[in-house]
Amino acid sequence: MRRDAKILTVKNLYNECKKLRVMASRSTRNKIRHNVSTAVVNMEKAQNNLVGAAALADERSDYISDNLPVMIAAVASVIDVIRAFEKGL
Repeated sequence: MRRDAKILTVKNLYNECKKLRVMASRSTRNKIRHNVSTAVVNMEKAQNNLVGAAALADERSDYISDNLPVMIAAVASVIDVIRAFEKGL
């Protein structure tokens, strides 16, 4: 038997599987990328919901007509900031 050959024991097998599991897991950067892309999708959904609310209001409420466009623009700018951050990852 070769000197560098490992004796197959339960402990050695467990350690080898543990190494493979660590290599297969996502890196921290990939986890951050995933969370950031999820944030972009959620912000786009929020923006669509606000646009839908504005359409439902149909300019019948001055309060809604004054505030919703500002919120929609704010969400759009947040989406742009998140996308710029995502490109840097």
